[in-house]
Amino acid sequence: MKEEMREEIKELTQEMDDVANDQDVPSNVREKLEKAQELINKKTEEEVETQNLDFTRAIYLMNESAEDINIPMHTRTDIMNITSKLEKIKENIK
Repeated sequence: MKEEMREEIKELTQEMDDVANDQDVPSNVREKLEKAQELINKKTEEEVETQNLDFTRAIYLMNESAEDINIPMHTRTDIMNITSKLEKIKENIK
C-alpha cells in the first residue's frame, strides 16, 4: 500500500475515533465504527482482493450505522462522509 494511502487511512481512522468518542453516539454504532477501523487498519500487506473485501465490509458497517434511527443528524452526516472516503480509498486500491 502506498504511503499516501496509509496517511489517508490514518486520517480517516482519526475521524472515526472522533465520531465514536461523541457522547451522543449509541453504543451499537460505536462498536461498528471500531470494527470498521480494525478492518481498514490491518498492518500486514495483503492481496488486493482481501483489502477490497475489508474495505467493502467497513463500508457496509458504516451504511448500517447511518441507517440507525437513534443517531443524531450531525453524526449521520459524519458517517456518510466517512463512507464516502472509504469508497474513494477502496477505488484507489484496485
